Amino acid sequence: MKTTWKPFLATFIILCGITLFLNGCTLPDSAVSTRESHSFFALDTYITLTIYDAGKQDLYHSGEQLVKDYESLFSATMPDSDIYRINHARGEWAAVSDETIDLLQTALDYCARSEGALDITLLPVKNLWDFTGESPCIPSETDLQKALTHVSFQNVEIDGNNVRLTDPESMIDLGFIAKGYICDRLREHLTDNGVKHALLALGGNISVIGTKPDGASFKVGIQKPFSDLGTPITTVSLSDDSKHTGKEFSCAVTSGIYERYFEQDGQIYHHILNPSTGYPAESDLSSVTILTDSSTEGDALSTLCLLMGSKKATAYIEEKKDIEAIFILRADQKIVHVYGKHLSPES
Repeated sequence: MKTTWKPFLATFIILCGITLFLNGCTLPDSAVSTRESHSFFALDTYITLTIYDAGKQDLYHSGEQLVKDYESLFSATMPDSDIYRINHARGEWAAVSDETIDLLQTALDYCARSEGALDITLLPVKNLWDFTGESPCIPSETDLQKALTHVSFQNVEIDGNNVRLTDPESMIDLGFIAKGYICDRLREHLTDNGVKHALLALGGNISVIGTKPDGASFKVGIQKPFSDLGTPITTVSLSDDSKHTGKEFSCAVTSGIYERYFEQDGQIYHHILNPSTGYPAESDLSSVTILTDSSTEGDALSTLCLLMGSKKATAYIEEKKDIEAIFILRADQKIVHVYGKHLSPES
């Protein structure tokens, strides 16, 4: 039995000189001299912050602290987190922070709009699957069906800054959206403190501020499914400046079935679970990348599109405004570009 866990780089940076992957380009000496990077582990992934602006070194530490502060609120496993306390309150009210209320309301909105295809109370089912253990196995049908009876985002009740689960056996997990939300808050923190050129890499969530100092876009590689880390199947350009034309976005978020999975009897069991069945989504997609200006949106929609499969996901994206998706088909790794309203390959 093969078990695979890849905690980072569903999307990765193609930068000159620092890199996870080199493409032979160069930057002016002045730009190189002001670029610094800071890496750390949080949110179950490797995070790298790269700031090109001179004199902003202190923001690496405040940025790291911001990420870890949010993690301490949203984690389902940290005993002092807001989410942990809700999950273990046995149906009683738990007082939580403004930030947790904001994210819960955002997540519940995506759950409702997806008609339950996304569900933040999937944790009882997730706990039955051990995708990163030494001897993972398929849960029993009895255990899955029992856990599924406690899965419904409608079990979450909010009253001001108080939250409770109307089913005491329900449990919240914000995995499909928390990283994107934190990435957006980190980006706001840096821009509020005067950063003009930066790249933030939170695992499969990439977000940029401005452009490179020479005005060039950032190149981001999309991981080739089931290949060595850092092997690109294609690349995209990201930028965010006053001359934004709509051709490029500031965020790229990738979800893939190859990130956490195990094989049994020739079949792949991956970590993106269907809330209706409790089993890994039966999708013809192995990877979805969402290009947008909101990492929160990209996080939610990349997971949703994987759950939908290419046909439904294509129709869904084409009805969205100002968004682009890149699908990697599971059968032959064909790359499919899908454009939202007001976008086209020629625009």
